[in-house]
Amino acid sequence: MRGFVTDPAGRAGLRLAQDLPEPVPAADGIVVAVKAYAIAAGARVTAQVSGPGRVEEAYALGAHRVVTSLEDDTLGPFHLILDGIGGPLLSQAIRRVAAGGHLAWYGNVGGVAELRLGDFFGYAQGWNAHIVGFISPVPEEMLGEDLGILADLVADGRLRPHIGRTDDWTRTPEAFEALADRSLRGKAVLTLDR
Repeated sequence: MRGFVTDPAGRAGLRLAQDLPEPVPAADGIVVAVKAYAIAAGARVTAQVSGPGRVEEAYALGAHRVVTSLEDDTLGPFHLILDGIGGPLLSQAIRRVAAGGHLAWYGNVGGVAELRLGDFFGYAQGWNAHIVGFISPVPEEMLGEDLGILADLVADGRLRPHIGRTDDWTRTPEAFEALADRSLRGKAVLTLDR
């Protein structure tokens, strides 16, 4: 799921995970969680899903609008775009960013992504837009801190991960394949025998 946030009033400063107002089903991880924060702060959220079979799920998770493609000229501009897919759709997404907006890119299961400078000047006129990558080294003193926050959220019921597959760790290649071909909905949990 790709998430788009419209916040023309600038009031949807995303709150810390510890301040979630209600339990969040984490079907698609970061997009679902940030969408919940944005909605709680008053923003309007559009979700792009992979097909018609996922539209109702996205509405159930709180999206105000759900689309299966970015071809509609009425989409955007968006102040924040969350993209864990990448691939050729990334250039379509960046064309929908608002001036000064942000595209947070944290995955690339959709294949090679190619961006051109002209992609920032599409429909949304994304002057001075920013691309932020979530894939970066974490300072050693912070290792485990985010994982600890997530574990606490799951433990007290404020975050409900959707587990789509549980397998022994020796089946890691199959789990990665299911993630890559998008046949897995939810999280893959790999177990260790002790």
